[in-house]
Amino acid sequence: MDTYELTDHYARRDADIGLMAQLGVKAARYGVPWHRIQPAPDVWDWEWSDRALESLLEEHRANR
Repeated sequence: MDTYELTDHYARRDADIGLMAQLGVKAARYGVPWHRIQPAPDVWDWEWSDRALESLLEEHRANR
């Protein structure tokens, strides 16, 4: 079961991260959707995770 898919997080990632920052969340466990990073043997795609990490870091920098 892909909870990010069920909650529309793939489409709303940046907004969701912004909401966490607005709530004052200082630390969060953020799962990496491995089935998207490695969709097949010897196939790797880090784009979504890289963008999610950058969004988290931007919020961190903005809320120091």
